[in-house]
Amino acid sequence: MSYILDYWDEIESGKAIVGYYVHRQMEMLIDDLNNPNLKIDYEEAEKRIRFIENECRHSEAPFAG
Repeated sequence: MSYILDYWDEIESGKAIVGYYVHRQMEMLIDDLNNPNLKIDYEEAEKRIRFIENECRHSEAPFAG
Protein backbone atom coordinates (compact mmCIF):
# COMPACT_ATOMS: atom_id res chain seq x y z
CA MET A 1 0.00 0.00 0.00
CA SER A 2 1.05 3.57 -0.51
CA TYR A 3 2.44 5.81 2.22
CA ILE A 4 0.08 8.46 0.88
CA LEU A 5 -2.97 6.28 1.46
CA ASP A 6 -1.72 5.32 4.92
CA TYR A 7 -1.34 9.01 5.79
CA TRP A 8 -4.79 9.78 4.38
CA ASP A 9 -6.32 7.02 6.52
CA GLU A 10 -4.69 8.54 9.61
CA ILE A 11 -6.02 11.99 8.71
CA GLU A 12 -9.53 10.69 8.13
CA SER A 13 -9.54 8.69 11.38
CA GLY A 14 -8.33 11.70 13.38
CA LYS A 15 -5.06 10.01 14.33
CA ALA A 16 -3.11 12.68 12.39
CA ILE A 17 -4.23 16.28 12.75
CA VAL A 18 -3.50 18.58 9.81
CA GLY A 19 -4.41 22.09 8.82
CA TYR A 20 -6.90 23.15 6.19
CA TYR A 21 -4.38 23.47 3.34
CA VAL A 22 -2.72 20.11 3.95
CA HIS A 23 -6.14 18.46 4.20
CA ARG A 24 -7.26 20.11 0.96
CA GLN A 25 -4.04 19.11 -0.82
CA MET A 26 -4.45 15.52 0.36
CA GLU A 27 -8.04 15.47 -0.93
CA MET A 28 -6.80 16.58 -4.36
CA LEU A 29 -4.01 13.99 -4.28
CA ILE A 30 -6.44 11.19 -3.40
CA ASP A 31 -8.68 12.30 -6.27
CA ASP A 32 -5.66 12.00 -8.58
CA LEU A 33 -4.82 8.55 -7.22
CA ASN A 34 -8.38 7.42 -7.96
CA ASN A 35 -8.17 8.72 -11.53
CA PRO A 36 -7.86 5.71 -13.87
CA ASN A 37 -6.12 7.86 -16.50
CA LEU A 38 -3.06 8.37 -14.27
CA LYS A 39 -0.40 5.73 -13.66
CA ILE A 40 1.34 5.83 -10.29
CA ASP A 41 4.55 3.78 -9.94
CA TYR A 42 4.94 3.00 -6.24
CA GLU A 43 7.96 0.76 -6.84
CA GLU A 44 10.18 3.67 -7.91
CA ALA A 45 9.13 5.75 -4.92
CA GLU A 46 9.63 2.81 -2.56
CA LYS A 47 13.25 2.39 -3.73
CA ARG A 48 14.03 5.99 -2.87
CA ILE A 49 12.25 5.85 0.48
CA ARG A 50 14.19 2.70 1.47
CA PHE A 51 17.47 4.40 0.47
CA ILE A 52 16.73 7.51 2.53
CA GLU A 53 15.58 5.53 5.57
CA ASN A 54 18.50 3.07 5.50
CA GLU A 55 21.47 5.00 4.11
CA CYS A 56 21.07 8.68 4.96
CA ARG A 57 22.06 9.84 8.42
CA HIS A 58 21.86 13.19 10.16
CA SER A 59 25.30 14.69 10.62
CA GLU A 60 24.43 17.41 13.12
CA ALA A 61 22.92 17.30 16.60
CA PRO A 62 20.37 16.63 18.00
CA PHE A 63 19.56 13.92 15.44
CA ALA A 64 23.13 12.86 14.62
CA GLY A 65 23.71 9.16 14.28
